[in-house]
Amino acid sequence: MNVLKLYKTKKYINKYAEKSVIFFSEGNLYYTTNFPVIEELIKKIDVLYITIDKNDKLLSFKHSKFHPIYISFGIVGQFIMATLTGKILITTTYSINTTQLRRSLKTKYYICLLHGCSDLHAARKYSFDYFDCIICIGEFQRIPLNILENKRKTKIKDKPVLGLPLYDIYKKEFTEKYRDTSLDDNEKYILIASSWGVNNFLNHIDYDIFDIIFKTGYNIIFRPHPMSFLEEPELIDNIVKKYINGGGNNLKFILDTEPTSFKSMGKSICAISSISGFMYDYILFAKKPILYFPLTNRNINELDECDLQDVQFWDISMLKKVGYQINTKEELKDSLLNINFSNYNASQIDQYINDIANFGCSSPYIAEYIINKFHDL
Repeated sequence: MNVLKLYKTKKYINKYAEKSVIFFSEGNLYYTTNFPVIEELIKKIDVLYITIDKNDKLLSFKHSKFHPIYISFGIVGQFIMATLTGKILITTTYSINTTQLRRSLKTKYYICLLHGCSDLHAARKYSFDYFDCIICIGEFQRIPLNILENKRKTKIKDKPVLGLPLYDIYKKEFTEKYRDTSLDDNEKYILIASSWGVNNFLNHIDYDIFDIIFKTGYNIIFRPHPMSFLEEPELIDNIVKKYINGGGNNLKFILDTEPTSFKSMGKSICAISSISGFMYDYILFAKKPILYFPLTNRNINELDECDLQDVQFWDISMLKKVGYQINTKEELKDSLLNINFSNYNASQIDQYINDIANFGCSSPYIAEYIINKFHDL
């Protein structure tokens, strides 16, 4: 960033920072978390939106109270954030003060906006220690946060239980636009939703999961994580080349690269994944069976879980009750052959939905909390 551009960027930020709620965003990946809250906030208050993604679609969003700007997050961008003057900064970026995003002494109150439906044990160690507030999805998240504060002697944070804005969009989109077509469709589809990198179960199993599914008589929808196309393209290319024409006997293979997984969730009778955010979305919205691979190569000493050894985690409890863990090829075959997809008992899922505050309508409550806090500071 040259001197002139730095001057213009700082001038723009300084123009709005102190009179606005400030968002720091890593970009489009967090649009579904940030936008529902922003949409509510700008009804009553200005928002300064700082993104480090030059392709962030919110850069083109127009509203008189919305002020977006892109910054490159090199040394200069990090300096801008570390010297920012304002009342409230909201971010989906965990681990402030332990990564490149540092707290500014001139910004009074930092809020963490969670971007997935899971408990907090799997986050990187110290992810939440330096926030002033964590907006909790449900009461179950207060317990581990309180334990971490007590063990580490860190600041007592505000922990309002207000819900997950991501699910405001999900509930509207999935419920209203994507009808469940899985059980009235003669072509039964299994959805394979893989993660990427070390968490991608396709990198760890020593058998061909696609071949097994085809041999049990099911069609396949394959939805790789978007990062897989960037970080492990050879893996994806090899799978697509091998199965693009299906699995024989008129069985079909669909590669899903849609922005959301809703259509595939509606079309499939079951999903196969590793422990990930998608898995919880599938359970809570599709309410269909999920087969999951346990995570491998996890070093819990690098995670908050290492200081939460005696806690019963909400998300793991849900998996044990409504999911099917797969450890071997034989277990995969048996599960595919023996699950009664049409009579799957989804009633237990409702109790977990009830654990999430303001399910599908959280953004107005979150915005109200933020506005009140802004005026109190």
